[in-house]
Amino acid sequence: VQIRVLERPVQFRSMKIHFANGDTQNVELRDRIRAGGKSRVIDVEGGDRAIKTIEFVYDAQALGGRTAKVRVFGRN
Repeated sequence: VQIRVLERPVQFRSMKIHFANGDTQNVELRDRIRAGGKSRVIDVEGGDRAIKTIEFVYDAQALGGRTAKVRVFGRN
């Protein structure tokens, strides 16, 4: 999994990945990703599994009242 940010920087704290089989994985990020930037590649535990949803915890103050776009990329 990799996070890419567009338009405004985002200060991420963590994310929680929810899998289709009901399992979850918590990931500490503590990364500030600039507009046009990307995160490190984040390994998904347990091998090949389908991601259902992802929750992010981030610092809204870092957005400066403006909207950022976040895209998540993965491989199966």
